[in-house]
Amino acid sequence: MPALRGRLIALEGIDGSGKSTQAGMLADSLGAVLTAEPGGTALGRELRPLLLGRSKVGDGPVGDGPVGDGPVGDGPVGDGPVGSGTTGSDATATPAGRTVSPDDVGSIAPIAELLLMLADRAQDIAENILPALERGSWVVADRFSGSTLAYQGFGRSIDLHTLETVVAVATGGLEPDLTILVDVPVKVALERLNRTSAVELTMTMDRFESAGADFLGRVRDGYLELARSRPDAWAVIDGTLPVDDTAKALLGLVRSRLG
Repeated sequence: MPALRGRLIALEGIDGSGKSTQAGMLADSLGAVLTAEPGGTALGRELRPLLLGRSKVGDGPVGDGPVGDGPVGDGPVGDGPVGSGTTGSDATATPAGRTVSPDDVGSIAPIAELLLMLADRAQDIAENILPALERGSWVVADRFSGSTLAYQGFGRSIDLHTLETVVAVATGGLEPDLTILVDVPVKVALERLNRTSAVELTMTMDRFESAGADFLGRVRDGYLELARSRPDAWAVIDGTLPVDDTAKALLGLVRSRLG
């Protein structure tokens, strides 16, 4: 790995921790490049609906619209075929003609999920992160390798040694200069997710958000263990504070650790 002039900061946390909000605010404060997983590249945007299970699988474009009564991509949701037109409400025809129900998207095998996540990260590094670091820019990553170890390792029970090996291949050995865990109790995270779901009636929680308290508890425990095991590379911040207070503490932490 060549010497890099920029800095890479990764924000981690369970779903509902407020991590993404804080990543955006931190990037703005630092004038840094912001990138997120999954979906920070064209490849990632294709993988995102498969990984998160929010959208149905088909041969048409998938946009940022909610699944339900509103638009998905450029076409209205209705009873027609998938593509540039409309899509059926209960099942979707794939290019091969096989019908896939929405539940099928949520049944990805843990190893398949892992490899899709790593493909997204490898592309994000090649396309966004490394070029920014090489030109001297700072990068704030909304999730990085810590998510793999916490979600697929502690959450999905994939062997950690195996994960560390494949993560190193996907990242080419790139590690954040600092990884910050935005930590909240699982109960708080679930309350936030439920509030968001209730307000945004047309949105569905993704596969990870809807995995339940036991899964998120394992992931949170994994994050805390990772932070304890590498205090030189990790820091933990209280995500239960008001948003602006958390952002202020986060910026102060970055400046004290990285200058």
